[in-house]
Amino acid sequence: MTYIPQVQGHSDLAYFEDLGLIGGSTGMAPIISKNGADTWGTPDETYGTAAVISTNVLKWGAASAYSWVGYSLGATYDKVLMMTYTIPSTASNIYTCLISEDALDNTNSVASDEHYMTNQTSTTQLHKRTGGSYTTLGTDATIYTASIVSTPAFGTALYVEDGTQKMFMKFGSEWFLVLSASDGDLTSFQAVAIQSGGKNMRCTTPFLVWGA
Repeated sequence: MTYIPQVQGHSDLAYFEDLGLIGGSTGMAPIISKNGADTWGTPDETYGTAAVISTNVLKWGAASAYSWVGYSLGATYDKVLMMTYTIPSTASNIYTCLISEDALDNTNSVASDEHYMTNQTSTTQLHKRTGGSYTTLGTDATIYTASIVSTPAFGTALYVEDGTQKMFMKFGSEWFLVLSASDGDLTSFQAVAIQSGGKNMRCTTPFLVWGA
């Protein structure tokens, strides 16, 4: 193992190294790495209800507008792993991981027209957006329902490359695979985003993005 469990999010990374998605000969390297008490990174682009950064927490206001914060990866990558943690609230729609082939568009309510995205509402879903239209690549109604304020914080991770998409979740101590697909429409990636229905949704560290 390359990473040290329980240090700066490395307990999370060890799971994905075990799967062969990072580490070893994968070529994957950190692009965004916010852990522990690190201050949440300032977004490169935003849309909708303003989100406020307070040390390691990103929080949207009370308005119910669809909103997102996005980050340019600074280059184009063939494969990307994105990890977020969400503190549930009254937000009705939670899109915690969005990995985009296009550059971010701050006039677009969904960040871009070419991306893969996780969705946790009444069910857990994995989506593709191409040509401005969504296609559902996977859904599971048994693992998650619409969040309420008392729901514990949870982790979501999305791994994408040409022909492979994998969505993971974490409740408590360990990550596990929820949905996977083998779509080949999007083959390179240059940005990530987190989208909310508004309504006081919070994200907290670790917030990690790796790519190669």
